Amino acid sequence: MRARSTSDGRAHTWLVGHPLRALTDESAIALHGLPGVTQDLAEIHLSQVDTGRARRTQHFRCHPPVPATTVTRIDGLQVVNAPVAVALVARRGSLRTAVMAADALLRRDHDRAALDAALSAYGGRPGTLVMALATPESESPGESWSRLVFHQIGIEQPRQQVVISDAHGNFLARVDFLIDDPPTVIEFDGMSKYEGANGAKALAAENRREDGLRELRYAVVRLTWADLGTPQRVRDALRRHGAA
Repeated sequence: MRARSTSDGRAHTWLVGHPLRALTDESAIALHGLPGVTQDLAEIHLSQVDTGRARRTQHFRCHPPVPATTVTRIDGLQVVNAPVAVALVARRGSLRTAVMAADALLRRDHDRAALDAALSAYGGRPGTLVMALATPESESPGESWSRLVFHQIGIEQPRQQVVISDAHGNFLARVDFLIDDPPTVIEFDGMSKYEGANGAKALAAENRREDGLRELRYAVVRLTWADLGTPQRVRDALRRHGAA
């Protein structure tokens, strides 16, 4: 999931040459190249810098002002820095996007302290949750969303990126999530790897891997985008294996 760039004609028209305006929220997430919930970004989010008031037009949503100290410049456009963008989305936008973007920032080796400070200052109560969930160990937006769903259904966060060896000590798999008791592997499956010319080979390899895990008495639960959109389905799938 990735939002498209907001560097279109409207954003340039409104922002270039106007030092008192900056992109914020989902528009800033997109300009920073961070993942988020797919959207057409028909509405551009911005704020005046240091002064101004909130207002809304057909294509623009002007939020309350942001401090100049939070503003940077990308491709000639003023935009709030990435940690502040994440925090603002957490507070008044999509929690999914905030967690996805926070994880992506940490995977880029972004300063954790700066992210936490922004979430604390600008994220409100949702920012506290994003702070607790954010981790560089989530290697895809689907894994980030999975952790949010695990929180929503009330289970302890599983371990991530766990290496499992076979009975002879040989590498078998590196799994997205692992619940130790009962031993349950949870894999997010975006399905795209099964498409194209190599899709059949990928599916066969995945089936062999899964067979090996089951031989070691691991239950295997696969989650798709549709499952994450209905947390009760995730809870039910884990309950079938005694893991929720």
